[in-house]
Amino acid sequence: MLLGPILTRSRCPEVRLLYITASYPFGGSAESFLEPELAELAALGVRIDVLPMRRTGVARALPPGVTLRAESLAGSVRTTLRHRARGTGALLRVLRQSPRVLARNSVVIPLAVAVAASIADEEPYDHIHAHWLSHTSTCALAISHLTGSPFSITAHRWDVYVENLFHAKAERAVFIRFIARACRAAFEERVGEGAGRLVDLHMGVESSERVDGPPPLGQERGTTLRLVTAGSLLPVKGQRHLVEAMSLLRDRGFDTTLDLYGDGPLAPELAAQVSDLALADRVTMHGVRPRSELATTYAAGQYDVFVMPSVDLGGGVHEGVPVSVMEAMSAGLAVVATETGGIPELVVDGVTGLLVPDKSAAALADAIQRLSDDELRSTLAAAGTRHVRTEFDAATVAAQLLALMQG
Repeated sequence: MLLGPILTRSRCPEVRLLYITASYPFGGSAESFLEPELAELAALGVRIDVLPMRRTGVARALPPGVTLRAESLAGSVRTTLRHRARGTGALLRVLRQSPRVLARNSVVIPLAVAVAASIADEEPYDHIHAHWLSHTSTCALAISHLTGSPFSITAHRWDVYVENLFHAKAERAVFIRFIARACRAAFEERVGEGAGRLVDLHMGVESSERVDGPPPLGQERGTTLRLVTAGSLLPVKGQRHLVEAMSLLRDRGFDTTLDLYGDGPLAPELAAQVSDLALADRVTMHGVRPRSELATTYAAGQYDVFVMPSVDLGGGVHEGVPVSVMEAMSAGLAVVATETGGIPELVVDGVTGLLVPDKSAAALADAIQRLSDDELRSTLAAAGTRHVRTEFDAATVAAQLLALMQG
């Protein structure tokens, strides 16, 4: 089921929503892509409480109208022992349907009981929504089972491939939303068509203020093509292929620079690669930066092309529909990306950007070099911006999500 656009935004009758995450607002920038959706739901008048499974590090500032629930996994066992909530026996029988992840699922039961016990003294939630088909949505299922509030799920990418009560969740959830059609197809392969209400609804981004692209090469600046990429430094992101492409471009005599934003376990390896290839004058690693800071640099015209060199590692380890690419396209940058995961739903080759095979530094270098053509770069950037603002606008997506919750 593909949802059509909702053209107007108006405040809804007040809705109280429990929004379950893996770690947001903790965990650094890992789930910061949820912020536009939360902000737009709050703008629609939804009262939102966020419940993260993990709480490590310092919490990010929440959008206005969004609050953080006090319960935590660490502090909920005592509450469970005290309340011995009715229905936990039946709930554990449901959990045993996925024995491979029983231990991890069982860990969330004390948290679910603690939240349910608190809700008994509060106004009940109108809806519960969890991101990921993993133990986060198991917690949503459990709280729904204990309180009677309906629940729904957003599925992303790897979680579609790791069986975790898929049939029970499809049967009991009001709907399961998939951020990419490829993810829904993979889920249906595992549970069969007709299992529950499955809908396609992308994540959304806030539209950038900038509507025009950067100046042509040689005008208002030099002839260097300025590249940028942003994402966690993980194998699936494929940054090493982009660094290798930078070496190829240098050897071809092509003038380009790359700013690489992000952090992760591959940071030392990538830094060593930059050094070994003598690219320190062309590639700069900046570490993690807030999304708002990146948006400011995009809007200021500091870059010409955004590159997403992601790879498919097999077993469902690939991109969904990357929010970082949406944000760059919304800001007017031309995009080069790989044909992996849900990226082709966002980047239409030769129309809204350029697509190349994954794991190919040469293909990346060729596509980047093509975008030194001012006319091609400007045409693709403008089409990409229109596409994102039409199909991936956070306000529109939030209104569609709320309509599903209320429907």
